[in-house]
Amino acid sequence: MAVLGAAAGGGGQLPTIAFFGSQTWTPSYDVTAKVFVIGGGGGGAAKYDMNGKCSGGGAGGCAVSELTFSSGTAYTITIGAGGAGEQATSAAYGSDGAGNGDDGGNSSLSGSGISTMTANGGSGGVHVNASGDACLGGAGGSASGGTLGNFTGGAGGLLTGIGDHSASGGGAVGLWTTGNAAPTGTTTANVIQMGASISWDYDSYAADHSLNAGHPTNSGIHNSPVATLPPFSDLEVFVREYQGTYYDMSISTHSGIGQHHKSGYVPTYKYLDYYYNNHTGISGPFCGGGGVSAVTQNTVAGRGCLGGGGGGAASSTNKDCYGGAGGSGGVLIFPSSIG
Repeated sequence: MAVLGAAAGGGGQLPTIAFFGSQTWTPSYDVTAKVFVIGGGGGGAAKYDMNGKCSGGGAGGCAVSELTFSSGTAYTITIGAGGAGEQATSAAYGSDGAGNGDDGGNSSLSGSGISTMTANGGSGGVHVNASGDACLGGAGGSASGGTLGNFTGGAGGLLTGIGDHSASGGGAVGLWTTGNAAPTGTTTANVIQMGASISWDYDSYAADHSLNAGHPTNSGIHNSPVATLPPFSDLEVFVREYQGTYYDMSISTHSGIGQHHKSGYVPTYKYLDYYYNNHTGISGPFCGGGGVSAVTQNTVAGRGCLGGGGGGAASSTNKDCYGGAGGSGGVLIFPSSIG
């Protein structure tokens, strides 16, 4: 869960207005503001089999405007849900399980006197069954109606020219240009495959590069952490990921296992090698969830946050695989004047 709110302090600072659920908003005073409408991210694909690949979902689109809202006027806000990640489990498939992630939903803002802004959801990640086939990441959603910009979301990571049981991360939202795609995935097992960030392009780092708050298994790589700068410095972000019964594949219940991160929009793809199951945590807002590939272990890919795509999950044997859900969309309003 990510919770956004205005930072403390700062005399004269205007409140940030954020909507993460569909509703009607009637302001009590005139508001002139920069507005970001963000679509839901696509969910990640999942597959358990000796062959095949699974990609992460695309990020939602983003429409950006400068608008004046009139007091007493009702504005309609629609928030697109994040796409569900695929669950490739023995219970669901019996054997040779695989499936694509769901598409994210569309977000919009409309009302009298303003141009309707629409941000379409990202496409779900996909899977391929043959080891030699290319696997594209989920496509990013488009956007329209923005008076300042309309940016397509970043795609999930590409998987081509590499072998079996590989996965990639989800795409990132584009706040000022087309969103960044996730890095190309690798076949390296038991490591996180990075999701996309708003702060670096898809080819800046290898997909299995360690991230802030990430930790591979002892047999994995140990690269330097990757920095990300918060796009809105006046916001605090709380990111929490808890591994409960839904994620527990080996023993009964272990709720409350996870992480708490509070230092801006730094991606928090937390690697949890818990009872030989591979988990990744929720991403930072606007970023894509990490993908996971494993050899003989159950896998849970990372979830996107605030429009980011979910990561793909794959295993080389018949183990349960859970693609990461895409992050739900939102409408962010940053007033420059009120009243």
